[in-house]
Amino acid sequence: MIKSSLVDKYEVKKMVMIHQTELLEDEARLAMTMMEKWGMVAAIEDGEDTAGRQKLRLLTPEELVYRSFETAKLAMIYARTNDLVHTSVDPTM
Repeated sequence: MIKSSLVDKYEVKKMVMIHQTELLEDEARLAMTMMEKWGMVAAIEDGEDTAGRQKLRLLTPEELVYRSFETAKLAMIYARTNDLVHTSVDPTM
């Protein structure tokens, strides 16, 4: 979440200060990106129409969130088990 406030700068000017109050972990950012990409196109089978052709329906918001976070979780597990994630031992580095 981003919050803003109006502050005095040098006693003559007003300035807008922006404060970011929440940060997402990598897994959550990946899930958000997937929701952004899939949101309007991800579909699943929904039977057949009257002509016998396959019908599709868009994922519900709940299905989209669940699929995105499950996929992001699996992607992070895969990356970690294949040494594709690097961690710092010294937090000052």
